[in-house]
Formats: sequence, C-alpha cells, structure tokens
Amino acid sequence: MANTKITKIEVLTMMAADENIKANKVFADFIAHEIELLKKKSANRKLTKTQTENVGIKDNILEVLNGSDGMTVSQIMPLVGEGAYNNQKISSLLRQLIEDGKVRRYTEKRVAYFTLV
Repeated sequence: MANTKITKIEVLTMMAADENIKANKVFADFIAHEIELLKKKSANRKLTKTQTENVGIKDNILEVLNGSDGMTVSQIMPLVGEGAYNNQKISSLLRQLIEDGKVRRYTEKRVAYFTLV
C-alpha cells in the first residue's frame, strides 16, 4: 500500500458519510462545524515573506529560460538576480516550477537541462 497521508478534513468527511453518525444529530452537527472551521482556516492562509520573494525569483527564472533550448542550473544562476542566489536555491525553485508544470527537466550525458514547457 502506498504511503499516503490522510488529512483531518478527509477523515471528518468520511465520518460525516457514515450512517450511524448521520443518525445522531449531535455528532453530525459537530463534524459539519469542524469541517467548516478547517475550510475557513485554509482559506485565510497567506504566503510567507520568503514564499512571496520566491514568486519573483521564479518569474525571473522563467524569463531566463524563455527562448532557450535548455540550460543547466550553473548557466541559470548568474542570470537570475545578478548571481545573488546559490545553486541550491535555484534548483529548489526549478523543482517547484517542474511540479507546477511550467518547466521541463531532461538529462543529456548525465547533465540536467531545464527548459520551458
């Protein structure tokens, strides 16, 4: 079985679907209230200072990759923020851009290249 975590809201939703809990108004109301609180809490979540800075850096990375047929992290580093960021930071942000579906990673002769999707 895959190692997947189940969230609190998923557990409460499954509990709310149970016939025994539906029959008990106190339990059903409590679970509905808890689900509402969790949805309200997640809706109010804001980006941290670092996350908002990273959005700008990601935009710069996308601009650098625009029009290129593939660049390595070492080639991207000096072009983003005038070389103010290390390769770990750039690699991490590239990984996030790959997860978002904006950047594609491919390997050629054991060297990783990145390009726009």
